[in-house]
Amino acid sequence: MNFPKFFISTAIIVLFSLNTKEIASLSFPCHNTIFKNVVDEKIQGGPRTVIQGMTTVTVGQSTPTNLYITIVDSEGTIVIEQVTQALQTTISTVGLKGGTYIVKTVDDDDDVQVFTITI
Repeated sequence: MNFPKFFISTAIIVLFSLNTKEIASLSFPCHNTIFKNVVDEKIQGGPRTVIQGMTTVTVGQSTPTNLYITIVDSEGTIVIEQVTQALQTTISTVGLKGGTYIVKTVDDDDDVQVFTITI
């Protein structure tokens, strides 16, 4: 076994696990009461996907239930909020400034999933 490859692989796994925990622990300011405070962020509502295109973000869910989508910029400002029941929802990112954004999805069971996109 090649020790440098093993070390690099282990470091990458640790790095990504730390980033995921940091992102999941972010609290997002809300301008209304669509979202409840989630203490224990679970992923029991089924897997969701976020696919980023050039000028869109497509959010997919496995079952057609209420899904609350929030896109937050790096300063914590909500730039897009949407509620949907569709299996796939496409959101335009035209007009957003370049940078890193957090896409937070919450279903009716308070199951939270967080994704990062870069524009």
